[in-house]
Amino acid sequence: MKTLDALLFELSQKDTHFWLEGDRLRYRAAKDSLTPELLAEIKNRKSEIVQFLRQATGSKSSELPPIVKIDRSGALPLSFGQQRLWYLHQFEPDSSSNNVPVVVRFNGTLNILLLEKSLQALALRHEVLRTRFPAVGGQPMQVIESDVNLTLPLVDLRHLPIEQRDAEALKLATEEARRPFNLAQGPILRVLLLQLSDDEYLLVWNMHCIICDGASSDVFYQDLTAIYTAFIDGKPSPLKELSIQYVDFAHWQRQWLQGEVLESQISYWKQKLEGSLSVVPLPADHPRPPAVQTYRGDRLARMLPKSLNESLSNLSQKLGGTLFMTVIAAFETLLHRYSQKNDIIISFASAGRGEMEIEGVIGFFSNTLMQRINFDGNPTFRELFDRVREASLEANTHQDLPFEKLVEELPPELSNSRSPLFQVKFALNPPWSNGRGMASVKLPDLTITSLFGYIYHGKTKYDLILVMREQDEGLGMVFDYNADLFEASTIARMLVHLENILEGIVANPDQKISELPLLTIPEREKILYEWNKNQIPIPDACMHQLFECQVEQSPDAIAIIGEDEQLTYQELNDRANRMAHYLQSQGVGIETLVAICIEKSVQLLISLLGILKAGGTYIPLDPSYPHERRIEKLMNAKVALILTQSNMSASFSDCGAKVVSLHI
Repeated sequence: MKTLDALLFELSQKDTHFWLEGDRLRYRAAKDSLTPELLAEIKNRKSEIVQFLRQATGSKSSELPPIVKIDRSGALPLSFGQQRLWYLHQFEPDSSSNNVPVVVRFNGTLNILLLEKSLQALALRHEVLRTRFPAVGGQPMQVIESDVNLTLPLVDLRHLPIEQRDAEALKLATEEARRPFNLAQGPILRVLLLQLSDDEYLLVWNMHCIICDGASSDVFYQDLTAIYTAFIDGKPSPLKELSIQYVDFAHWQRQWLQGEVLESQISYWKQKLEGSLSVVPLPADHPRPPAVQTYRGDRLARMLPKSLNESLSNLSQKLGGTLFMTVIAAFETLLHRYSQKNDIIISFASAGRGEMEIEGVIGFFSNTLMQRINFDGNPTFRELFDRVREASLEANTHQDLPFEKLVEELPPELSNSRSPLFQVKFALNPPWSNGRGMASVKLPDLTITSLFGYIYHGKTKYDLILVMREQDEGLGMVFDYNADLFEASTIARMLVHLENILEGIVANPDQKISELPLLTIPEREKILYEWNKNQIPIPDACMHQLFECQVEQSPDAIAIIGEDEQLTYQELNDRANRMAHYLQSQGVGIETLVAICIEKSVQLLISLLGILKAGGTYIPLDPSYPHERRIEKLMNAKVALILTQSNMSASFSDCGAKVVSLHI
């Protein structure tokens, strides 16, 4: 059975909130988000949850002041998250990478006039939907418009042949999703209605994430359907006035998150993220653009069988955790197996809605958390799961620090070609992914259904984003990826490899991580048999000459991926040539014996090729060998020159050969 912490973590991922009214346990959750199994578990563990809430409420009551409505007449600051998005927008005002487009389908009799009035009523209800963000004295501020200037454009596609309507609707919806916003002038909410037939419509709404997040899309949908239903019945909106708005939260966040509270959060994350935060070297098809990140993205999906989803859920229960923990551990295993790095950092989203006052408010509350997992010791999956569970629970406990403040306090190595701190992101059942809060709504003459994944704006802020969502037919996997780095075929292979790992976990969670299945049967046969055929005649050429032939054939293909860099064939050849010229200047020629003692790295391959290109013969010395053994090997070989790295050069000072030290 999962621990109480794991249960509450799973519920928090589903944006479920608990509170006490006297001795009674209350909770609020998005519509259809809690399965019958979860509801039964909440009921069976009610006393544990109540005790936990009493302790938590007692410890936090003095820390968390209530969110209250502030005066709107003065300068209205942005939240930390909004501020960072605003500054990023100043650098790339024409980018649509932070757009949040949503599409819903109407089937039946639609009253377009009342739908437009419902959207206007929704904008009146949520101030953030009529807010713009100009600069005042060089600093961004929120300006809330009192009037609603929102109309619903209608594009009638009924004149087109039936077979062309869907394609044209997709084209128009995608164009809307890719249109940038002007944050200073507004509006930052746009809507569009596409009519496909007399009883079928698509409603597209698009917002910049400076005013919304995934859960906000659910709130938008729920409020809109509630208001429209009431208007159809000739009644006023049934929704009560919100006690606070997003601007009140922004002010509260800046007042509360400072001093000792801020330092405590920063201290935890600094300790977790100390040391090198190098990029996870994934098998990219193209070198990373060195200058500017284009955010050019693409998307690929795969559906896992329902039986596998059920097996993974059962395994998560047995391991004392959640499906989120199992799947993120499998994803991290994939990254580890690809990169051979033991230190893996990926991020995941937190709803950021821990305070009851903001439950039904639209705004940018979502926060980015990071998980750092170490694979030292080649653990079993069960052991890895324990590490992931602990890291997930700890991160959730320290989720109040906005990612934007962490970037300020822990300045990463900034690069225009990639995002700071991490490049890989994971999400399981995010609020917008499968319509948990956006389930189909059936009215007397109309059915309203959310269409997740209908459009993709073609942008991504990270190298790789994995979104997994539970559906009736199984477990859906969607990879959003950096199209400047990866081809679709590579991402398709990643999806298959991840499925293989998940199946291996279910079959035996006590397998070592290195033994979990990765390759498909055809891939294994190609490696074991096709690539090992020895009937192929060997060309009459040296290794470095064969390498140069490959350079001519594919100069821009990736030749080697190291811990901190990757080189194309052309770049590797150029650096090997420079090494060869240098070695020749040091007397290396035909059959000159050159000892090489360098740890595994990109520089090791450059040096080996350089020795061969210079005409020499290399003698490898393992840096892990005892010093006496290395010296003995040098004396027996009578080498003329030793090529090593700077931190080892002193150990060869008495061997009688010339020592060339490389800075690695």
